[in-house]
Amino acid sequence: MPAREWKLRSFITAIMVITTLITVLLVGIAVLLLRLPVIERENQREAQLHADEYAAHVRFMLGALESRLEVLARTHNRLPDAQFEALLEQMAQGTPGIQALYLVTRSGMVIAAGLSRSAEAQRRDILGSDLSATPLFRSALEVRERRWSDLHLSALSGHVTVGLAMPAGTGHVLIAEVPLGAVLDTVRMLAREQAPQLWVLDSRGEVLIETGDGPRRGRANLSGLPIFQAGAPDPARIEFAGRHYHAGVAHSDALEWRFVTLVPAGRENPRIRNTVLAVAMAFGIAILASFLLSPLWARQLAAPLDRIVRQARDTALGVDSRWPRGRIAELNTLTSDLETMAGVMREREQRFSAIFNSSPSPMVVTEHAPRHVCSDTNAAWCALFGWPRDAVIGASGDEVDMWSSTAERDALFARAAREPVREEVWLKRADGRSVLCRVSTRRFEAGGREMIVWSIEDVTSMRQMERELRTLNTELEARVAHRTEALATSNRSLQHALDELERTQHELVRSEKMAALGSLVAGVAHELNTPIGNALMAVSTLHGQAGEFRTAMQAGLRRTDLDALLASVDQASEISQRNLERAAELVTSFKQVAVDQASSQRRRFSLAEVVDEIALTLLPSIKRTPYVLDTDIPADIELDSYPGPLGQALANMINNALLHAFDERDHGRILIAARRDAEDMIGLSVSDDGKGIPAEDLDRIFDPFFTTRMGQGGTGLGLHIAYNAVQNVLGGTISVRSVMGIGTHFEIHLPPVAPVPAAAA
Repeated sequence: MPAREWKLRSFITAIMVITTLITVLLVGIAVLLLRLPVIERENQREAQLHADEYAAHVRFMLGALESRLEVLARTHNRLPDAQFEALLEQMAQGTPGIQALYLVTRSGMVIAAGLSRSAEAQRRDILGSDLSATPLFRSALEVRERRWSDLHLSALSGHVTVGLAMPAGTGHVLIAEVPLGAVLDTVRMLAREQAPQLWVLDSRGEVLIETGDGPRRGRANLSGLPIFQAGAPDPARIEFAGRHYHAGVAHSDALEWRFVTLVPAGRENPRIRNTVLAVAMAFGIAILASFLLSPLWARQLAAPLDRIVRQARDTALGVDSRWPRGRIAELNTLTSDLETMAGVMREREQRFSAIFNSSPSPMVVTEHAPRHVCSDTNAAWCALFGWPRDAVIGASGDEVDMWSSTAERDALFARAAREPVREEVWLKRADGRSVLCRVSTRRFEAGGREMIVWSIEDVTSMRQMERELRTLNTELEARVAHRTEALATSNRSLQHALDELERTQHELVRSEKMAALGSLVAGVAHELNTPIGNALMAVSTLHGQAGEFRTAMQAGLRRTDLDALLASVDQASEISQRNLERAAELVTSFKQVAVDQASSQRRRFSLAEVVDEIALTLLPSIKRTPYVLDTDIPADIELDSYPGPLGQALANMINNALLHAFDERDHGRILIAARRDAEDMIGLSVSDDGKGIPAEDLDRIFDPFFTTRMGQGGTGLGLHIAYNAVQNVLGGTISVRSVMGIGTHFEIHLPPVAPVPAAAA
């Protein structure tokens, strides 16, 4: 598509407008790039200065209270109790902000109190109170130095206050309560109308107060903001509720409070908006000025060029006249150059002829006529074909014997007359030797005649090399096919080895299940020894007493002997009955668990009963450890599912906790809990308070043979079997969460009715 033509005056006008706009735009951008970062840094400094000011004022107020309480604590051992209590009363009523002062013994009992006038009526209620459970009291008593509490529950009013505890004398603690509102009101007084927005956060990140029409109203927890995390950027810049702010953060060491001041950042800041608006207005004024002034300057610049263009057109038509001159030096130079152009063009025609004759590429020029008469040829063509130049100039194409085929020659001449030609043909040299040539043609006009220029390139050697390369490629393809067959054979061998490995894995999983059932049998057998042994001992004792009774009968039967025998019979019967019932209960539970795990039959069952049976069968193993297994299963949850795979999954997860979670610990707790989910699913969890699972192992714990105790009793199949039982048999899902040093939580979600049919785990 040809480029659009412009009039010179319009083009100059457009160039001047664009140049002006680009200049003003670049200047505006430079101003913004230089000024905006300065404004942002000033806003950040302003936010931090205000935050530091709030923190310093609160620090000063708390320091004054600490000083008064410290003086009071030093005088405790120097004054009688009555005078010291009067001094407490005087300080509580004479110090603004203090609600109550308590003198507490080591055991936590309040023995003296100083109360504000509004709380004087509660003196009898607070004296003798036990504050031993108060965290602030315990902390000050343990470290024997002053302690602050930002949210302290008042023993007097039950309201949230700010508490200060300080050791007083030997074994006593002096506690001061300052209403939380008094401290916050002091901060609000400092917040001026034009000051940045303020958030005051306690040690847990809860919003205590906030000012201004900020993005947050009411109480909320902001501890998750980036500025409160380790490695926060400096200066701090946050995004909150869809807006950006510069945040200044100051910390109160005593109360663990944070004072956060917010200054709008980016386009939301008034100074930045005004700066951008000023640059935009300057850009608009520049646009208006350029559209008004550019046409005037373009007219002045285009007038002398128009005269030069008219003179150049006359010169091209052969009209010889004087070239115009003006006051612009560059245009006068252009005029002088155009005057010499005609002579230069004649010289270039002669130079073109010399270039054609000395070109290294063989070329020949023919007239487009029925016989294609040769009008010129260069030395390279004569050297390639061996024909002298004089012998071919003026000769037609059919008179020069250089074509291998007459039909091919005529077809090539016909095509060259219609369109450019580029193809390879066999031509003959003057000595009769054939060469393969690439022939290219172009048509052009010269002096009103149609001419064709023929460019010829000898490609005989090139094609010979291509044939040799094709032969080499064929050999390479054969080699690749041979290597491919060898790789296919190797792949078949590897597939066979993989099948063998899968069979071995299935055998190991089955062995692991049988080993678990064997461990269950051994544990229940050990547990049965106790009740059966007790019953046997009671019966043996009764048998001995019966023999003694027979001996006594021979000497004469007495009522006391008969009463003693009956008492022994009752006691032995009660012991035997109780222990045999215990043994029967164990056998019944074991039979149900063993049948479930061995058969994987489907039935309707109570989840609480199945979990209790599993816990009962595992009890012998757990009793030999210092760990505890608890259950929290509602009695109304019933499942139509497979109790055997469910029991296997729970047993494997409990054994996994006993083996890994409590390693080298003298205590631990495992909890099995259940609930109904909102999506009509049953949530079953197994959690422990052990050492946890490393984050890098969480994605691999359900993989077969993955264990951290290889060679120490771990096979890596327990959790894999549990995963398969939940996913493939019970139709549920299983997931895990773990925090190092806190514990591990397995979460199972089961449908009330298992899928039908279900494959064995």
